[in-house]
Amino acid sequence: MEITYDILSAKFGKDKLDKALIIIHKAIHTYEQKTIKFGDKEHSIVTSTTSKLRYIKWNGVCIMEQNKDHKTVYSGLAKMGKHISWAMFSKQWVLITDNAVYSTQKEIDQFVNVVGDNIK
Repeated sequence: MEITYDILSAKFGKDKLDKALIIIHKAIHTYEQKTIKFGDKEHSIVTSTTSKLRYIKWNGVCIMEQNKDHKTVYSGLAKMGKHISWAMFSKQWVLITDNAVYSTQKEIDQFVNVVGDNIK
């Protein structure tokens, strides 16, 4: 079954889904934290053996911290200390920061433009 942001938004409600993604994002970026609990289910924060990136698989979605070694605007922001994660849905990537979820390419582009303007 294909898992999309819209499907999980309909299941949980957009506000609850975004809140959960931000909680997961913050846990991934809290390096001493090894697990996160939702309800009665505990999820392990895993570190990739190849890239050493931290991630969680939750409700069929992989949420992973930004790879600082890539040559992208996002890795540049991560190198500067901005916490960035990605939720990888079926055929869709969602950007997560410490206080927002960007679920469309237009929203992601606006984030890059605003953050980029603040960096210059």
